[in-house]
Amino acid sequence: MIFVGESGSGKSTLAYALAREGWTLLGDDGVVLEPLADSVLVHGWRAPSMVSTALAPYFPEISGRAHEAIAGDERNRVPVRLATTGHARLAGIAFVSRGVAGSFLPCGQAHALTMLIRQSPWVLLGDPESSAHFRALQWIVGTVQTHELVHGPAELLRVGEIFGFAG
Repeated sequence: MIFVGESGSGKSTLAYALAREGWTLLGDDGVVLEPLADSVLVHGWRAPSMVSTALAPYFPEISGRAHEAIAGDERNRVPVRLATTGHARLAGIAFVSRGVAGSFLPCGQAHALTMLIRQSPWVLLGDPESSAHFRALQWIVGTVQTHELVHGPAELLRVGEIFGFAG
């Protein structure tokens, strides 16, 4: 499962919550999708995983680490160590946003393609490869399950249940 969304939407936080339940992380702040004949391979883009110290009530291991936050980071994020892997088959895409009432609902292909293009600037480049990138994204959203995940604090406490993982 990959999380797609705007900066600050909670992608890293949700990934961290899943990693605490035993999931393995591919990367933070980006992945590379490789369409294959029958599936999609996701390659991790290595960047340190960061979690806001404001989330210490949900993740007690972050308590007392505010001094490790990156200078100037308004979210007061600290680096966290997570189990990682280099690549995996794509099971689905969750388009992440924050909200009051949490939900996890299937997303139509046209909407999923629009959302994925917003996060994939290479598709919009006017080079000879942009149409191939667009076709690849179109094939991906037709191949894997896509969902919209609206989350709040309650979903952090049951993220494993949402994604079908009972620790």
